Amino acid sequence: MAQDVKVRFGKNARIEVAPYTDGSEPPAAAWQHLCLTNRVSLGGEKGTETFENFCTEGNEVEVLDGSEKGTLEFGDTTWTEDDAALAVLKKASKAKTEDGSKVHYRVFPLGKGEGKPVFRGIFQVKNWKLDVPSKGLIKIENGVTPLGVPEEGTQGADGAFTPLP
Repeated sequence: MAQDVKVRFGKNARIEVAPYTDGSEPPAAAWQHLCLTNRVSLGGEKGTETFENFCTEGNEVEVLDGSEKGTLEFGDTTWTEDDAALAVLKKASKAKTEDGSKVHYRVFPLGKGEGKPVFRGIFQVKNWKLDVPSKGLIKIENGVTPLGVPEEGTQGADGAFTPLP
């Protein structure tokens, strides 16, 4: 019997950012749609420890160390002068404090809607760079470092995040 395979396209995906407050979920009005990026990659990466000894004949061996760190990357981001989401990222890049450089994010892989999956987390904006070519669109590079692994959940009827059990 053939297995039912669910292939999904990212055309309905949505990425939102909000300024960091005190670590709690920002109010609905604080979230800005980051519509000017062409992709986002997020996930987790298990930590390893590398060692060598006589039993390995001097060869390096990697073993899991029990840690995990988040990964987050934005694709090309087109710049516009009045985009509110880019303003959140730019302000965080100029912050003088660690908390000021933090930004909340939410990724909706299948778009927004009750019961749909959502990933959320916090990242720090490490750099912000404007790339102005002589021909083509002006783009922004944001160097971001996720703080922890993205939390997976679903979107509630009121738009609130509901963590998975």
